[in-house]
Amino acid sequence: MTNSAISWDTPTMAELYVSQGDIDRAVYVYRKIVKEQPNNIKYRNRLIELEKSSQKDDQQQKSVFTKKLGDVVDQVPGCISCMLMGFDGICVENYQSGYGSTDLVSIVVEYSAMMINYKRVADEHVSVGNIEEFIISSKGLTIIIHPINSEYFIALTLENEIMLGKARFLLKVMEKEIITEL
Repeated sequence: MTNSAISWDTPTMAELYVSQGDIDRAVYVYRKIVKEQPNNIKYRNRLIELEKSSQKDDQQQKSVFTKKLGDVVDQVPGCISCMLMGFDGICVENYQSGYGSTDLVSIVVEYSAMMINYKRVADEHVSVGNIEEFIISSKGLTIIIHPINSEYFIALTLENEIMLGKARFLLKVMEKEIITEL
């Protein structure tokens, strides 16, 4: 009896993923199949079809986030940008209305590293509780970092603190909407 591994990467499994709505996983499986069977036109065409479908879904999802982020920026005077970011430092979506060529995403990534450290301390000292918000204020820029779950946060940048209360309120409202979209 040979001890060979059984591969679950089959067209049947890929189609099961499709039926469950997991297009990305189906694409992954079909890529492996096409790599193993490069001359199989049927599988190659199905891969192309699923990749196009996946890209459309990504664009629709991105446009939903862009609209929500843009709504916040447009409703708060002095607001420069609103970003949906992962704690891994990757910007999922960004809506920026100004501030020249300043790379606000990089600035927020650097500041979010501090928040990750504070979050770690809060996790170690359970009585402290979870961080609900992190505000950094400098002479020319205020950044509000608002965690929405263990993986993502929303960052809002303002030119000044004039509408800080309104900005914080809108972040809390948007948090609930974004959680349902993630």
